[in-house]
Amino acid sequence: MLDPTAFDSWRLHQTDGLTLELLPTLQLPAEDPDISPAGGRAANQDDGNPMSGIDADLEPGAVLRSRYVLEEVIGCGGHCLVFRAKDLHRVSAEDPSAGCIALKVLRSVHRRDDRAIKRLTREFRQMQRLGHAGIARVFDLDRDGDIWFITMELIRGQTLAQWMKQASPDVNTAMQVIGACSEALEYAHSTGIVHGDLKPSNILLTRDLEIKLIDFGSVASASGDVSALTPFYASPQVLAGMPAEIRDDIFSFACMSYAILSEGERPFGDLSSLEAHRSRLCPAAIAGMPVEVFGVLARNLARDREQRCASAAQFHRELLARSEEHTSELQSHH
Repeated sequence: MLDPTAFDSWRLHQTDGLTLELLPTLQLPAEDPDISPAGGRAANQDDGNPMSGIDADLEPGAVLRSRYVLEEVIGCGGHCLVFRAKDLHRVSAEDPSAGCIALKVLRSVHRRDDRAIKRLTREFRQMQRLGHAGIARVFDLDRDGDIWFITMELIRGQTLAQWMKQASPDVNTAMQVIGACSEALEYAHSTGIVHGDLKPSNILLTRDLEIKLIDFGSVASASGDVSALTPFYASPQVLAGMPAEIRDDIFSFACMSYAILSEGERPFGDLSSLEAHRSRLCPAAIAGMPVEVFGVLARNLARDREQRCASAAQFHRELLARSEEHTSELQSHH
């Protein structure tokens, strides 16, 4: 149940189905320019140019709802673009960073796509329920004509995918990031929310290695629609069209942990988990990693859900315990 006292105001929105809904508008605090892009650079896509394929009516300088000024594309995916934007209602002469937000908007080809609109709405509703330092905050779901969008906090940093390519983290730093992801994911699961599309481009890191999970509410978590998923990190059950469960997030989390500890490699290479399991392929061993540590990763990459850990916290505890038992070997590996 949402607490109305936690919001500045309640605004009435009208959806395509003429169903009236009350959606709260959060107070947006002034951002610290050194800390916080929900979207990072290319937050919705592991690789590729975020400037490609921008819609003509969504170029920098465009204004939505006579309020949100689009400034720069900072994320790009198949269904949405993410802009750094300025909320004119929050602009302050005393604080130039006030009003800086991220704005996630449906691409023009999906504006009349009911599934895409429902996916965006689901993402907003899911993330609106979450209040954790490791999860990006959303402020509002709105529309300007047929342009649907979400406003959210701006997080200055980079995606986990970008960080892995650049950082070559030591084992302590790698475990710090894995631990922070575990805490945020455990919190989301405790509220009954499954991410459904956990992957390195859906995790942002600040300069201080604080993490922010984004893009909750994947359609796969509710209906089994896999059209928007990235196949390399999804479990075989999700890729087979089954609704995502907690242990499917654990599978994705194990894939990400594998990538962090192997300097960006994926457990099944260029195959999806479904293709790998159909071919009876096991996760590739990580050179120099003790078998006990690798065993934790491998067990949580199992085809059967029941073989995986029941929670993110359990997975992290087991991985940390085995890592601490073999600290010197892991440090030499990195």
